[in-house]
Amino acid sequence: MVGWRLFIFCSPIDDNNTAVTTLAFTKSRYPGPAGGVRLFRWLLIPKLAHEIDLDVQILENLADKNPSIEGMKLSRFDRVLGLNRERIERIYRGKR
Repeated sequence: MVGWRLFIFCSPIDDNNTAVTTLAFTKSRYPGPAGGVRLFRWLLIPKLAHEIDLDVQILENLADKNPSIEGMKLSRFDRVLGLNRERIERIYRGKR
C-alpha cells in the first residue's frame, strides 16, 4: 500500500570524485493527507540510507578505469567489443 521510488543521479566532479544525488518519492494508497507515508517513515528512512550506502559502495569499488582490454579474456559475446575498440583505434586515433 506504500510504494517508493528512488531516482539516483551520479555526476562526475573530476577524474576521481563523483557526486551522488538521490531523490526519493513515496506514494500511499491509504486515505488521508499523507496517507501511510507518515506511519512508515520509521521504515523508509533506514531503507533510504541503506540504498544510498549501497550506491556509495558500488562507486568506491569500481573496476580499473583503464579502458584497455589488453590481457583480458573475452567471451564469445565480447567479440564485437574488441572489433569496435580496434576500429576506434584505427579510424579516430590513427594507430595500427
